Amino acid sequence: MVALVGLVAGVLLIAGAGTLVLTRNSARQQATQQLVAEAKSLTSSASHTESLVVLRVIRRVLNLEDARIVSINAQGKVTTPLPPGVTGTDLDSRLLLDGETISGRNGSLVFAAAPVALTAQDRTRLHVKGQLAILLTRQVGDLGPSWSYFILAGGVTLLVAALVAWQMSRRMSRPLIEAMEVTGKIASGDLRSRVSVRERDYAEFSSLANSINVMAQSLADARSRERQLLLSVSHDLRTPLTSIRGFA
Repeated sequence: MVALVGLVAGVLLIAGAGTLVLTRNSARQQATQQLVAEAKSLTSSASHTESLVVLRVIRRVLNLEDARIVSINAQGKVTTPLPPGVTGTDLDSRLLLDGETISGRNGSLVFAAAPVALTAQDRTRLHVKGQLAILLTRQVGDLGPSWSYFILAGGVTLLVAALVAWQMSRRMSRPLIEAMEVTGKIASGDLRSRVSVRERDYAEFSSLANSINVMAQSLADARSRERQLLLSVSHDLRTPLTSIRGFA
């Protein structure tokens, strides 16, 4: 019973932990893809003739979200403060200067950065010599109630496994204990003892019980033949002994 419950617990732990890890990785990948799409959507709006106006609107919008506009100089160095969890080494500034969107993950924090397309006039007005990029971040490390659901489902599964293992252990141990007791009686000379055979028993245990019963019957038959032989010999010897005694 302990072995069966332990096996179920081990499989459940591996499968559950693996599922949670895969779910968290999938959530991070999905969040990264969403951030990349959002960043591209925000930066693509700034490529029109009114890009400066759109950029000002984006600045006001980003103040309400986990995002900000970062500035990168011509040497590829980030000159504005970055949000917690993102460092200058996490951002590949060279790709941003080349106009490419980048994304990454730092622990439970995922981020995406997309360069802002500005006209020459906008760069002059904003005094931008390098590149502006919109940086979006999101925390996706917490799985919320998933752990509690996993613990609840695992507890119910272990309870069911314990009940099934207890029932199976009883069905497996009871015939063996009974067979051991009957064979002990047979060894002590009680050849009338028999192992009970039930329809619900496993086929292997029924076969074992039948074998023990056949063995006991064979021993009983052998003892009966032995007694008959002794009776016959004693009877056959009694007649000549009586004659000898009479002549004597």
